[in-house]
Amino acid sequence: MNALKLTTLLLLLIFMGCDKEDNTSDPVPDPQQKLYYISNEGAFGYGNASVSLFYPEEQKIQNDAFKQANNRRPGDVLQSIMVKDNKAYLVVNASDKIEIAASKTLKELGVLNNIRLPRYMITTARANTAYITAWGDGGYVAVMDLVKNKITDTIRVGKGPEKMFWNGGQLLLVANSGGFKDDSTLSVIDLTTNKVQKHLVLADNPVDICADLQSIWVLCRGKVKYDGNYNIIGHTPSYLYHLSGDAKVMDSIELFADKHPTHLEVSSDQKYLYIGGGYGFSGLYRFDINFGILETNPFINKDFYGVNVDPASGLIYGFEAPTFTASGKMSIYSPDGTLKNELTTGVGPNGITFSY
Repeated sequence: MNALKLTTLLLLLIFMGCDKEDNTSDPVPDPQQKLYYISNEGAFGYGNASVSLFYPEEQKIQNDAFKQANNRRPGDVLQSIMVKDNKAYLVVNASDKIEIAASKTLKELGVLNNIRLPRYMITTARANTAYITAWGDGGYVAVMDLVKNKITDTIRVGKGPEKMFWNGGQLLLVANSGGFKDDSTLSVIDLTTNKVQKHLVLADNPVDICADLQSIWVLCRGKVKYDGNYNIIGHTPSYLYHLSGDAKVMDSIELFADKHPTHLEVSSDQKYLYIGGGYGFSGLYRFDINFGILETNPFINKDFYGVNVDPASGLIYGFEAPTFTASGKMSIYSPDGTLKNELTTGVGPNGITFSY
């Protein structure tokens, strides 16, 4: 949830008389089948976040799965989900916590409290350890012991740390999105010391990171400029940065002068980057990695709030959250952009976690 979205949601909440939600779902499929996890933010301030379980082999979805397992909701704004060693870690942003549950049943196993505005989790080769971006206290990365379920260290980074990327060696890259303000840095953490090795200065508001077989890509969404009355008076462009595996900038490409995508994914064949998604951005675009060209027209002409690509199948998952008072939608596309299926989710779906 970015600053612009938060401001808009606060205005929406003034006029919302009730929280409408479609809690219907198909019968629960066989729990031994492959299982993916959809994070539904819910409406900010309403505590109605939820988890939808998706069974890709049967194309079935089970909405409100965490509540069904525990007779309560996970909290306020479910930002993301990480699955590791038969546990699901639910990063609940506005509730300042991480819910820990059994991955197959979502039955609660524990909770990590007092982490300020957490966003995303990632693991590296370091055993029993996860790294968590958090917007609170000026922006930091928390180091979590996955056995003791406690924070063992914090690493100060930039404002609004968002997505992370582990380079497979000793470096963890952190995109500092600006949070409720602005930033233009990418923090590079040395995992041998858990210290920031350097801050790379990029364009406005780095927000997402991915990689192909040879290099790393960073999306900077740019920003909207406002006057004192919150009227739009201009923009800074969005950019795509091309980095080497050891986090050295090799190139930058301007994307849009006045549009601000927030999601970056790589195709399973490593030929394209998908750029789009986020609050107020229309269309999903393809960037040809070999030729370094952004296609002029949208590859998929839909307004997605979140976008993910299954690295195994190449299927593209797009999430729509037209309002934060009713159910959202997940659309599944083949790698050539053909729509394969659409399913109803919880309120405010923002992404899916693939588990193999």
